[in-house]
Amino acid sequence: GILAEFGLSENFAIQPEIVFSMQGADRKYSLGDVTDATEQRLSYINIPIAAKYYVTEGLSIEAGPYVGFLISAKGESDITGPGVSESSSSDNKDAFKTVDFGVFGGLGYELDMGLFFQARYNAGLIDILEKSDVDGDGDEGDYKITNNVFSLSIGYKY
Repeated sequence: GILAEFGLSENFAIQPEIVFSMQGADRKYSLGDVTDATEQRLSYINIPIAAKYYVTEGLSIEAGPYVGFLISAKGESDITGPGVSESSSSDNKDAFKTVDFGVFGGLGYELDMGLFFQARYNAGLIDILEKSDVDGDGDEGDYKITNNVFSLSIGYKY
């Protein structure tokens, strides 16, 4: 991704970013001898805006909002059991909302030469499913999915 840092004072800065983020989930459950293993991979362009407080030279606490734009959603499912072996892949972007919104918090450390490290936790605030009445019974709210992501970053500022 790319970022820019704007110092507001000696200890405070604002840092807008544009970041590519690969997110997703793995689910595995069994019913008797049959197992369903599913992988869901979501790709986003996220735009976080970090408020940074420098605790000491190079070390910062970072927090702020983000907005994410879904660019792809791919699912893979493997069902196995006695006499059963099925695999499928799908592009299921239509099942997810195209915009995500949330907040994040974390720590950053920057070396004098410009190399920096970040650890963050993003907490999604909205249900990213396009339609939550998955079983068609008219009860919206059968499922709710939010993005909750822990990330590590390494970069260079110049």
